[in-house]
Amino acid sequence: MIPIPRFGTLAAIALLALALPRCARADDELPPPPAPAAPAPVSTAAVDTLSEDQRIINAIQHISVREIDSTQTEMRLDRWFWSAVGADAWVSWEVNDCGEQTGSPADSGRDFPMCVEAKAHWDDGREAFIWIVVGSFQGGVRGTPMLAYASAGRGDKVRNFHSLAQFAKYAQTEGKLEESVKKQ
Repeated sequence: MIPIPRFGTLAAIALLALALPRCARADDELPPPPAPAAPAPVSTAAVDTLSEDQRIINAIQHISVREIDSTQTEMRLDRWFWSAVGADAWVSWEVNDCGEQTGSPADSGRDFPMCVEAKAHWDDGREAFIWIVVGSFQGGVRGTPMLAYASAGRGDKVRNFHSLAQFAKYAQTEGKLEESVKKQ
């Protein structure tokens, strides 16, 4: 192997840096992204369902958490959830049946409640979620959103909560408490 002189290495790096395009930073203005390829045909029903679910999720994310729990501060629900679970959590939102469907014939014809679920999970296996009732699948979105269910924990050590205040307190400290118990 031939040793490269130090000055030659630095000069090569400088030339390479000048030759490569500049990397974008967060505050740089970027050109618009290229137009997406034509999407595959999708049934109108699927598109309508997706857009309706997203509309419902967006509406719930933007309501004040105080509308659901009067003890909480005035803050959008999505921001409150992020602050409750912390920045290290992976968060997802979905519209679901609040866990009501069983898959049995008894489900046929029932009007299931409609919930917006905010779910957080961490790399260490902890999970936390809240279900906010927003109406029913047959009746649509109606009434005042209210907490249906809240839970946080890991594995078989899961706690359920009756208020968003209880949920937030536990979701923020649960992982730290488990770590402190392991050290004793």
